[in-house]
Amino acid sequence: MAFILASYKVADYGGWKAIFDEDHAGRSGAVKHHQIFQAVNDPNHVFIGLEFSSAQDASAFHQRLSASGVLEGLTIESAPTVVELADEQTY
Repeated sequence: MAFILASYKVADYGGWKAIFDEDHAGRSGAVKHHQIFQAVNDPNHVFIGLEFSSAQDASAFHQRLSASGVLEGLTIESAPTVVELADEQTY
């Protein structure tokens, strides 16, 4: 299991979410699950987590995402990064 994590500042969450939902990078064919978070004090500060079956799948999507142009115009706080789970605890 692998993930892509990213953080962006967007001008308008509703407008950004509409573009996200259009799925220009082909997320629906590659991503198993995604989560979108908003900062409590700034709903236009968005955090995204995308889950993939493998690091290869995540890397392939990362390339499509970068080439799609959907990141242009966003203030990137933390660039999309392919990661794997290092540790997990349930409390």
